[in-house]
Amino acid sequence: MFIAYGTTVLGIDPVVCMAFSIFVGVMLGLGMGALVTYLKIPPFVATLTGMFLARGVCSLISRDSISIDNELIDAMAGWKMYFMKLNDAGEWVKIKPVAYINLSVVMFIVMIIIGTIILQKTRFGRNVYAIGGNEQSARLMGLPVDKTKMMVYGFNGLCSALAGIAYALYVKSGWNLALQGGELDVISAAVIGGTLLSGGVGYMIGTFFGVLLKAVIPCLITFNGTLSSWWGKIITGALVLLFVALQQIVMTSSGRKKKSAKPKE
Repeated sequence: MFIAYGTTVLGIDPVVCMAFSIFVGVMLGLGMGALVTYLKIPPFVATLTGMFLARGVCSLISRDSISIDNELIDAMAGWKMYFMKLNDAGEWVKIKPVAYINLSVVMFIVMIIIGTIILQKTRFGRNVYAIGGNEQSARLMGLPVDKTKMMVYGFNGLCSALAGIAYALYVKSGWNLALQGGELDVISAAVIGGTLLSGGVGYMIGTFFGVLLKAVIPCLITFNGTLSSWWGKIITGALVLLFVALQQIVMTSSGRKKKSAKPKE
C-alpha cells in the first residue's frame, strides 16, 4: 500500500517508497519484538496485534485497490531471466517449453541463501537455535537472549516488507485486504518443511521445499481439471497434521532414548 499510494497518488519515486516500506517493516518487527521480549506478551498475541495494526493503517490509506503505473515498477515486474541452451548452430536459444525466473524468484532464492548462511554459519544463528530449544537454558549459558530475539523480530519485519514488495511487483497494485490468511500459509510451509513449532529445530532448505510443495499441490489440482480448488487446502491441512504428528513422534522417541541412555544408579 505504501508503494502503490506513494508512487501513484503522491508521485514519489518508487525506490524511496520501497525503502520506506522496508524501514516500516523493520521497525514494526522490532516493536513486536520489544513487546515479546520486555513486556513478556505471548508472541502469538503480539504478532497478531501487529498484523491488525498494519492492516488498519493500510485501510486508513485507502480501502480501494490502487494500481501502480510507473515505468520503473513495470520494468522490475517485467524483468525475466530465461533458461537458455546451445543449439546445433552454436547459438543460445530459449529452451522449449519456455521457462524463466523473475525478480521475485531471485529475491526469494537470495533470502533463502542468506537465511541458510545466518542460521548455519554465524553465532547469531546458533543463538537462535539455542533459544528456540530452551530459552531458560540459553540465559543460564550467558547467551544474549533479549538482543537475539529483537534481531529475529527485526529480520522478520525485513522479510515481510520484501514479501510485500514482491507482491506489489506481481500484481502491480496495492490493496488493504491483500493476502488475508497468508500467515497461515507461512506457518504451514514451515511445518511441512520440518520446522518444529516449539522451536529449536528447522532448516531453510526444508522451508524452501515446503513452499515448493504448497505451490505444486494447487497447480496439480488445477491441471487435473476435475477436482475443486478447495482440495488444495484440504491436502495442505492434512500434510500439516501429518508432519506435526511425525514431529511429536520423533520428539517422544528421542526423549525415551535419552532417558534409557542415562546410567542407572
